[in-house]
Parts: sequence; C-alpha cells; structure tokens
Amino acid sequence: MTSARSFFVVALLLAGSVSAQPVLAPPPPPPPSPSPSPPLVGRGFVVVSTRRVIHECSGMGGEHYVFEIDGERRLVHGGGHGEYPRLLPQFGAPTTRWFVAEVIMVPPRSADADGNPDSSRAGWCLDRLPPFEGQALRLVPAAGRDDAQRLLATITATGLPRALVALAPAAREDLAVVRITQHAEVASGRRYQLEQVEGDAPAWFDVPVPPPSSSWLTDVGFAPWTGDLLVVATTGAGAKRTVTRAMVADDLADARRWAGVLRTTAWPPAWILAGPMGAFVGARWAAVGKVVKGRRGCGLELEIKTHDGTPFVLDPMRVAVPAGVARGNLVTAVVVPADQDRCGRVARVVRAYKTPGVMAGAWLVSGEAAPAAPTIE
Repeated sequence: MTSARSFFVVALLLAGSVSAQPVLAPPPPPPPSPSPSPPLVGRGFVVVSTRRVIHECSGMGGEHYVFEIDGERRLVHGGGHGEYPRLLPQFGAPTTRWFVAEVIMVPPRSADADGNPDSSRAGWCLDRLPPFEGQALRLVPAAGRDDAQRLLATITATGLPRALVALAPAAREDLAVVRITQHAEVASGRRYQLEQVEGDAPAWFDVPVPPPSSSWLTDVGFAPWTGDLLVVATTGAGAKRTVTRAMVADDLADARRWAGVLRTTAWPPAWILAGPMGAFVGARWAAVGKVVKGRRGCGLELEIKTHDGTPFVLDPMRVAVPAGVARGNLVTAVVVPADQDRCGRVARVVRAYKTPGVMAGAWLVSGEAAPAAPTIE
C-alpha cells in the first residue's frame, strides 16, 4: 500500500512537472530567399573565384587566369601576355582564391584575331583556355566567399576611385579637398603643391616613386595632374599637419561625394590589376581641341586634335562641349571614359581651360602650373 501511494505521488509530481512547461509556438517560417540579381551587363562589380591558371609559352610568357562569377557559370579572363599577377602558387596543390572583381562583360579578343602575326592560341599554349564572356579589370582580395560578399556590398555602394595612395595611415585623421597647383620630381619622389579647397591641409606633400602601396600590380599608379582635385586624409595640426592618404577625384562633386563617404566608412581597399585592360579604370586624356558645330542634334562639340596621358586611343575624337566656352575657342580639357551617348561619344570632360594659342596639353601631365583658371570642374 505504501509503495502504491509513493507511485501515485510520483506520477502526480511528474504530471505536474510536465503540465507546468509552457506550450511553445511553432517557429516562424524562414524568410523568402532574395531574388537572384540579374546577370551583369557591361561594367560593374562581382564576386569571382579562381578556377585555374594557364601559363603562356611565348617568349615573354604570362599568366592567364580563369575566373568564375559566383552563382553563375560565366567565366572572365585575367592576366595576359607578359603579365604575372602571381595570384596562385606556382607549385603544390591547386587552391581557390576569392575576390571582388571589377569586370567588363565583353569577351577578350582571341590571340588568333588580335592583329599580331606572332601570336596564336596553339603556339602560345592558349588553346587550353575556355571561352570567356568578360574581362577582369581590378581585383580586391577577400578571405573567402563570405568576406567577398561583404566587400561586394560596400564596393558596389561606394565604387572605387581612379587612383589612391596610402602613405602613413593614422588612427585619427581629418579630411580635406585640395587642388594640385603643380608638381615636380624631388629627391624623395614627387612633390605636389596644394591649394586648399575645403578643410585644412598642408601646402604640399611628397609621394615616393613608386609609392609604398602602389605598383603595376596593386593599382594603376598614383600620378595626378596639374589641377586635379584630391580628397586627402591628414593628421597633426598647423605646420606639423601631414597628408597620410590621398585619392584622385574626377571633379568637385565627386570629391565631395567621396569626402562624405569617408566620414562614415573606411577608405577603399587596395586592389590588384587583373591585366593590361586594368589600366582602363584610371584612363584619362589631357586633350586639346577646338569648339566646333557638332552633328545634327548634337549641339557644339569639342573636336580633339591631340591627347596625352593614357595608352588608350580616344575614338571618336570628340566630346560634348564643356560649359563656359564658345564656338571657335581652343580648349585644354581632362577627358574621362563615359557610356556612349546618342551622338556616339564615349568620353566626357571633367575639367576644361580656355587656352588660346596652346596646342598641346602636356603641361597637365608634366606638372606645370595651369595657364588659366578652369572654366568647369
């Protein structure tokens, strides 16, 4: 009888223990998966991984990389004739690396159709390369796929500048917008004389050549021109204020945009050029021309006679007329690539000077003082 009572009590206790537990609601359904982004068309940023590397067997050699766009099956090309980015080890087990890549989704030309009689796919061991749908321009290294996706979100929102340099980054920095009035070679490298536009900055700063974060492998080089606007980070005060980092801006609106971005986010990461086409990301022309009547419906245009400062040919040699000039004016302008407009023009003016009698724009690149104030920027 005692054991029966004990059993009855234990049963009640157990029953009470069970009934005292709260009833849990079923978990909410997982959020719907985001719709996949449409495939990139033209130029933009994507996450890529290394698929393989083919070593060219020409006299100069070269590494040709096969990159696969994450989540797709499209392949883009990196490296090239005489190019050695050294992204993968030469020996040992194959490995996979992840990058955020700036790409242009235009298939690269075959070595059999590049106009060079000395090149051929079979003769250079390039017949092992698969068909490509695009070309990598710049690569930002990532620790893995997840890190690359995080980087992609930031870079897509802010972009990457044409050129930047890190001299002596500090934990606490101030920002300023400055203009280069002229520059010259000095014992320590290249010295840039500055004019303050917004914020406090020193009167000049030096960039070692090559700068510590710059080479043909890490960016297109930091070699700004006369009149260029820079966003600079500085530290110190008064006569001891020094420039710790700098980036080239297209114009004042671009400089102010970057200054706003840098007040809330980190400076853009360093990148690696993915091949000779990578130089296109920093392409600019120091162009000289005359304002003429354009084609029907295109208004006045700047017909360019000469240009300097980039290995790329400007075609067609005309751009929309900059503000502040009139038909017949001789103009020196900084011209950058742009999406093709309805008049077939593939570049735009970001800074222009009326320069009567000046038939060459080399002074922009060489660092001489500007002969006139810019009419636009």
